[in-house]
Amino acid sequence: MCAAARHAVRDRYAATLILVARAARRSSRGEVAGVWVQVEVGLTALRRRSEQHYSAAVETAETHPESAALLLFYAVECMLKAALIRRRAGRSTNDLPEDYRTHDVGRLAKELHLPPGNEPKGQYRIRGDRDTHVAVSVERLHEAWRYGSVFHESDMTEAYALLTRIYELAMEDCRK
Repeated sequence: MCAAARHAVRDRYAATLILVARAARRSSRGEVAGVWVQVEVGLTALRRRSEQHYSAAVETAETHPESAALLLFYAVECMLKAALIRRRAGRSTNDLPEDYRTHDVGRLAKELHLPPGNEPKGQYRIRGDRDTHVAVSVERLHEAWRYGSVFHESDMTEAYALLTRIYELAMEDCRK
């Protein structure tokens, strides 16, 4: 088994253990167990997974651009959360305020106070049914890519470039 596969198995195992432990704690306090438990991920695992998503995005960018963009989005989300955890001297996603546990990479990037010019634009255009045009905000990009929406080429290029810059800046922040 290659190193990346071993890390993926270990990360999945760690996240599962945390999920089970939190569910057990909640049920022992009399709360309803098994309803929905937020997954807690450690800083190192979050950063490692972000790097894995980013590597996979780079490898698949030419052959499967929408899949690569989705992986890049998740890489950015993980790296932004890792940077915010590090800035707060935390150890896991449990150390983030509830409103940072979001897919809104625009909001997470704003919290890092990235240099000017690295803010997502308000809307990205996708083609809807019957050749209509729909706009999607940055926090919904992952849904559009996940479900196969077709972006206007310039918006796709712009979103991908922006996410790459945000990823690089968040990674720099994590290394400080």
